[in-house]
Amino acid sequence: DGYPGEGSKDGVRDLKNALQHGTPRYVFWCEGMNNADTAEGVSQAWLDGYNEVRRICEEKGIELILTTTPTVKGVGEKGFRIHAFKNDIVRKSGLRYVDFDKAVGADEKTGEWYPGMLYKDGVHPTETGAVALYQQVLTDFPEVMAAEAY
Repeated sequence: DGYPGEGSKDGVRDLKNALQHGTPRYVFWCEGMNNADTAEGVSQAWLDGYNEVRRICEEKGIELILTTTPTVKGVGEKGFRIHAFKNDIVRKSGLRYVDFDKAVGADEKTGEWYPGMLYKDGVHPTETGAVALYQQVLTDFPEVMAAEAY
């Protein structure tokens, strides 16, 4: 799923609805951009969603694939979004993950990405950035291309 503006709580709801129709082999959890961390710690909304999704996947025997979330500089009311704390949790989780943060070279202090990868709104990837994110998925989670993954 991945609706614009969706946060972790919405993603958990959507996952629960989808699981009423079947049990997949994988859940690829990409929530986080809309649940920014604070300067002091992880987003509680993201952490609650992560914990619930992890529990659901463990109960149902689903392999959970996480993602890091690149910090972004943003502009206007949707300014700087820190994701360092959630990324630390992802990296230390013991679960597989797609390292989106690495793919775009996100700087956790400035929100800058590699040149040409961050759109002028300071939040969304450019086409070049999107290709880098896509390639990271193929590197870290190649099974996504296999028919039996569905």
